[in-house]
Amino acid sequence: MAPDHSAGSVAWSLGHSRLRIFANPRYPWGQNDGVVWQGKGLTTAVETTGTLEWKALSVTLNPTMLYNQNSDFELAAVRVSGQPEYAYPWRRIDYPQRFGPTEFWTFDLGQSQVALDWKGSRVSFGNQNLWWGPGIQNAIIMSGNAPGFPHASLGTNAPISTRVGEFEGNWIWGGLDQSDWFDRAVQSDDRFFTGIVLVYSPSLLPGLSLGVTRVFQELVTEE
Repeated sequence: MAPDHSAGSVAWSLGHSRLRIFANPRYPWGQNDGVVWQGKGLTTAVETTGTLEWKALSVTLNPTMLYNQNSDFELAAVRVSGQPEYAYPWRRIDYPQRFGPTEFWTFDLGQSQVALDWKGSRVSFGNQNLWWGPGIQNAIIMSGNAPGFPHASLGTNAPISTRVGEFEGNWIWGGLDQSDWFDRAVQSDDRFFTGIVLVYSPSLLPGLSLGVTRVFQELVTEE
């Protein structure tokens, strides 16, 4: 990481920059790669990170540029009526087998975030991935197996300690959209997403965490 540069009470720094290259010779494959979808053929991702801090405000920028060769391969036959040939073949899940017939470029904000901390709480807006729910390779609710999505959040910025243990929580509101290779019968591509997670770590049982999570998403329809 590059040294911090300060201007008065403002501090900023440049973090890592990296180039990732993936090659899948037969079919798409990858796991918990965030915005990177590893299609057949060559996939490259270039990203850099910069941070700025001023008092309780912090800004992290993590722009990412991707190239997908997206080569052709034999697709499973789609069994759901109205779905395009590149869609998930068995159910109405927006999980395309292939993202269209040609190569493509993608720009994404990556793990970018603007956050304001105050007395143990944090208000933020960002695009970063969230990891909610139990799991080792894939959390049950949300993980890093897809790009992050724009969302605002209100929660704790560190565990709150009490006599009976520690408490953490986060409440988010965000927006989702569907890919071009999902269900063409759905008139609206936009969805509202909200969710809350609460975690309790009892002081009598170090290492144990008990959590509860609830999420909702709803189609945004035009009147």
